[in-house]
Amino acid sequence: MPKLDSQDLSTFSTPSKFGFSGVKIEDVDGASEYTLVTIVCDISGSVMSFERELEKCLGIIAESCQNSPRSSNLMIRLVTFNTGVTEIHGFRLLSDIDPDEYLNSIKSYGGTALFDASYTAIEASLIYGEGLFDKGIDVNGVIFIISDGDDNASRLRPQDVKQLNKNATLSEKIFGLVTVLVGVVDDKYDNAERIREYLKKYREEADIDKYVEINDSSAKGFAKLAEFVSQSISSVSEALPEGEDAKSVSLTI
Repeated sequence: MPKLDSQDLSTFSTPSKFGFSGVKIEDVDGASEYTLVTIVCDISGSVMSFERELEKCLGIIAESCQNSPRSSNLMIRLVTFNTGVTEIHGFRLLSDIDPDEYLNSIKSYGGTALFDASYTAIEASLIYGEGLFDKGIDVNGVIFIISDGDDNASRLRPQDVKQLNKNATLSEKIFGLVTVLVGVVDDKYDNAERIREYLKKYREEADIDKYVEINDSSAKGFAKLAEFVSQSISSVSEALPEGEDAKSVSLTI
């Protein structure tokens, strides 16, 4: 999947060496609070049958969020993973994103570095969020990790993700960072139950806040996912001005 161009982004280093980008901290203005949204998409070879549906889902999410009353308080980052992890774009203001830029962009191949992708999403949200807080901006965040299969390529383990989740919970600079694992488990396939159990086990081992599932990898199933993600982003963002911990927000699909 090609990287999408974005203006005035800075590169940030991380202890894990993954790195990420985002709008320069000194250039962030116009709002006293932001919700950091990260969408992490599996683009391994098994995703090939629903590439276009996934692209449309990403576009619908961006368009729906732009119609939200909280649109000016949202930043979005997109990460994909197969054998490795790729940042498609860093934390960008929602107003700078064209929903059509995601169309015809996913090219699925390779293995599945699910653990590494989860880790870098949490790590980047923590580092960038704490940078905004130090500037006097209130921050919370939500991460959606979308996958349909087993990890077979990561250098990190679920226990590493769990420790980073613990760090996020203990942070005094972020008003909650919610992690959501989304299983694409189409019941028409024979391995559906095995994948379901694998992802649920990973959720427990990594201490991810919530596991949700779509059981239909057609356009209908991904439309349902887009609605869930959009509503969840809105709910997490609305918790911020109320001073509520984002982890207390109820998210249902």
